[in-house]
Amino acid sequence: MWALLTTVSRRYFGRHRFQVALVILGVALGVAVWVGIETARASLTAGMRDTVDKVAGKAQIEISAGETGVPEATLDLVRDQPEVLAASPVIEATVHATEFQDTSLLLLGIDFLGDKELRNWTFDDADVLDDPLVFLAQPDSLCVTREFATRHGLKRGASLVLRTALGDKKFTIRGLIEPTGPGRAYGGSVIVMDVYSAQYQLGRGARFDRIDVRLVETVPLDDGRARLSVALGSGFDVGTPGGRSVQLTQLLDTFAATLQLGSWQAMLVAVFLIYNVFAVAAARRRHDLGVLRALGATRRQIARLFLCEGLILGLAGTAIGIVLGRLLASGMVSVMRLVIEAGYGFSGAPPQIRLAPGVLVSAIVLGLGGALAGAWWPARHASRMSPLEALSRGRVLTGTATEARPRVLIGLGLLIVSAIAALAGNSVPPLLLALIGIHGAAVLLGPSLVSFSTRCLRPLSRRGHTELQLATESLHAAPRRTNAAVLALLISVSFVVSMAGFIASFAKAYTTFAANVITGDFYLTASPQFISKPLRLPLELYEPVAAVEGVKWVEEFRSFRFDYQGRRPMAVSLPFAKTYQRVHVDVDAGDEASGKARIIRGEAIGVSTNFSRIFNVGVGDNLTIPTPTGPLTLPVALVVLDFTSDQGVVWFDRRLLLERFGDTSCDYFVVMRQPGVDLETLRPRLVEALRGKAGQMFIFSGAEFRAEVQKLFDQFFSFTYVQLLMALVVAVLGITNTLLISVMERTSEIGVLRALGATRRQVSRLVILEALLLATIGGTIGFAFGLLEMRVVAVKLSSIFTGWTVPPVFPWGFTLVFVPLLFLASVIAALYPARRAASLAPAEALAAE
Repeated sequence: MWALLTTVSRRYFGRHRFQVALVILGVALGVAVWVGIETARASLTAGMRDTVDKVAGKAQIEISAGETGVPEATLDLVRDQPEVLAASPVIEATVHATEFQDTSLLLLGIDFLGDKELRNWTFDDADVLDDPLVFLAQPDSLCVTREFATRHGLKRGASLVLRTALGDKKFTIRGLIEPTGPGRAYGGSVIVMDVYSAQYQLGRGARFDRIDVRLVETVPLDDGRARLSVALGSGFDVGTPGGRSVQLTQLLDTFAATLQLGSWQAMLVAVFLIYNVFAVAAARRRHDLGVLRALGATRRQIARLFLCEGLILGLAGTAIGIVLGRLLASGMVSVMRLVIEAGYGFSGAPPQIRLAPGVLVSAIVLGLGGALAGAWWPARHASRMSPLEALSRGRVLTGTATEARPRVLIGLGLLIVSAIAALAGNSVPPLLLALIGIHGAAVLLGPSLVSFSTRCLRPLSRRGHTELQLATESLHAAPRRTNAAVLALLISVSFVVSMAGFIASFAKAYTTFAANVITGDFYLTASPQFISKPLRLPLELYEPVAAVEGVKWVEEFRSFRFDYQGRRPMAVSLPFAKTYQRVHVDVDAGDEASGKARIIRGEAIGVSTNFSRIFNVGVGDNLTIPTPTGPLTLPVALVVLDFTSDQGVVWFDRRLLLERFGDTSCDYFVVMRQPGVDLETLRPRLVEALRGKAGQMFIFSGAEFRAEVQKLFDQFFSFTYVQLLMALVVAVLGITNTLLISVMERTSEIGVLRALGATRRQVSRLVILEALLLATIGGTIGFAFGLLEMRVVAVKLSSIFTGWTVPPVFPWGFTLVFVPLLFLASVIAALYPARRAASLAPAEALAAE
C-alpha cells in the first residue's frame, strides 16, 4: 500500500494540487465550526465555574430566593441556626467602568465585618480588614485587585467611575486586593465594596443577592442544607456553589446546540465535495486503475488506496480546521458572553481559550469520518471496475436508467416517510429522523432531478448562443461529474434556505410581538443596553418621573427568572391597569376581557403560549410560584403569545410582586405622555427631573427601544449567518472543483474549438455558463428541499424546544440577496477554471489526448 501511495497517489496529487486544496479546505471549514462552538462553550463553562469556586471560598451553602433577592431579615434568622458557623450576605453582579467600557468587572458587595470567616481576603493595607469602619465611613470606597490596578495604571486614591442604577458614579480606590482567594477570580477584574453600599448602587433595595453559609465542622453538608430548608420554609433555595454554576451553563448548552446544527451541515457539504473529487479522480485514473488491475492489484487494494488518500486529505483538513476553530472560538466567546450577561447579568471570568482533549478527539473523528465517508463510494466503485472496463473510455461518466430506477423509488419512499414523520412527530427523535430523511431523499433524487433539468435545458439552449448550448451538452454528457457538484450545492442551499426561512419566520413573529408590546413613549433605564440585569432602578425615582409636566403615567417593569419543574421560566410584573391600556395582547386561550380584569385585581395570572405547551398548563389550571413569603398559587386566566423567554413567561400584577416578593426595584420605567405633548419636548423635561437625583440615565423613545431589542436579536443570530456563509463557501468550492476537472477532461474538445476559431473569450464564457447552469439547477432544487426542511425546523422543532409555534414565512428579503450572491459566487468560482481553459493553445490541447 505504501508503494501505491508514494507512486500513484503522489503523482496524481502533484498534478492536481488545486483539487487537493479544495478537499482540505472543505474539511477544514466543517471541522472549524465544530471546534469553534465546542471550544467557546467549554471555555466559558470553565470560566464560570472558576469564578463561582473562587468567590465561594469556604462557603458550603448558598441561600437565594431567585432573582428577586433575599430579604435582609433572613440574615439574622440564618445566623441564629445552631448548625451555622458563619453567614455573610453577598451582592454579586457584572458591571462596567466608563473608562474601560470593553472590560466587564465582577462587583462583589460583602460584609467586611463578617466575611473573613468565608473568604481569604488579603489587602495591601491591613486597615481595610483590621479596622473596616474607617473604610466604610466613606461611602464612595471600593477596592480593586492589584492586577487590575497595574493593568490600567491605577493606584490607591485614584478615582473609578462605575455605571450604577443611579447613573455614572465616581468611587475612590482605598484598597488593593492581593492575588489570593477571590482576588484571583474573574481574571483579576474584581471590585469589592460594602454590601449595603452595593445594595444602593445597584438598586437592590433592602435585599441581598444571596447569603453564603459555612457550617459547623461536625454538621454534614446534606444535614445542614435540610435543617436550613426547614427553618427558612418554601420560597428559598438552599443550594451549593456548584449548583449555581450548573444553572448558568444551561443557557450555554442551549445556545451552543442551536449552532452545532450548522457545523454538521457544513461537514455534510464537505463530504459531498470529497465525493466529487474522488469520483472524478476515479474517472480520470481509470486507465491507471486498469493497468494496476491487469498487473494483479486486488479490488481490496484499490479500495484501500482511495480510502487512504481520503484519510490523508482528511487529516490535513482536520489539522487546519482545528487551528481555524481555535481562532473562531474567540469571536464566539464574545457573542456568548454578551447573551449570558444580557440574560442573567453574569458571565464568569474572561475565559482562556483552550482546546480540550475531548474537543480535539471529536474534531479528529468528525474530520476523518467525513473524509472517509466522502471517499467510500468512489473507492467502492473504483474497486469494482474490471480491468477491461477500466481501460475502456467514456463508460465511467455515463450511467444508465436501470441504475436510476431503484434510487428514485427509494428516494421517493424516503421523502414520503419523512413528510409523514414531520407532520405527525411531536418529539425530537422522529423530527430529527425526518430532517435526515429529507437530506437522504435529496441525495437519492438529486441525480434524476439533475438529469431531468439538463434534458429540459437542452432544447432551450439550442435557441441561444453556441456557448450556452455547449455548456448544457457538457453537463448532460457527464452526469456523474455534474451530479456531484449539484448535490454539494443542493445540500448547502437547502441548509441555507431552511435556516434563513426559520430566522425570517421567527423575526416576523418576534417583530410583530415587539410592535404590540413596546408601545410606550419613553423607556427609562440605567444601562445603554436597554435592560441590564445587574442594574435596577430604585423606586425613589418613580415620583420625580411621574410628576413631570406632560407625563400621563409611569409603569414599573420588573422581570426575573424562577425555578419551575427543572427549568427557569421568567416572571414579568407590571401595573396592568395601566399596561393593558397601551399593549395589544394576542390571546391564545381564555376570555380576554374577564382575564385581564382578574389579572389586574391580582386574582389570576397569565402565561405565555410556550409556557403553556412546555409545562402543559392551560386556562383554569392552578400555578404555584415560590416566593419568600410562601407559595403563591393562582389560576391561569389567559394564555397569550409572548417571545420574552424560550423557557416561558408568567405575567402577574405588580401589587403581587410588592406583597409576596417584597421587591420594590424595577428593570425600567415605561413613560406615557399626555395627548398633544411632543416627544422632543418631553425628553428634556425627564432629564431635568432626574438632575441631582441620579447621574446619567438612558432615555429611549419607543422606536429607539425597539431598535435596541432588534440589535440583541441580530447578535443572537450573528453566528448563524456566519454558518450560512460557510456552507455557501464550501458549495462554491465544489463548483470550482467540478469546473476545473471539466476543463481538464475536455482538453482535447477545447483544442478542437480553438482550432475551429473559438476565441479565448468564448472559451471563458463557456466555462462561466457551466457554472451558472450548475448554480441554477442546484439552487432551484436546493430551494425546494430547503423550504421543506424549514417547515420542520420552524414549526415543529421550534415548538418542541421553545414551545413557540412560528408560522413559516418565505424568506423574500434573504432570497433577493442570496440568489444574486449565489450567481456571483458561481462566476467567481469559474474564473480560475475559465482562465485555465482559455489559456490552452490549440496544438497543446489536441496533443493532450
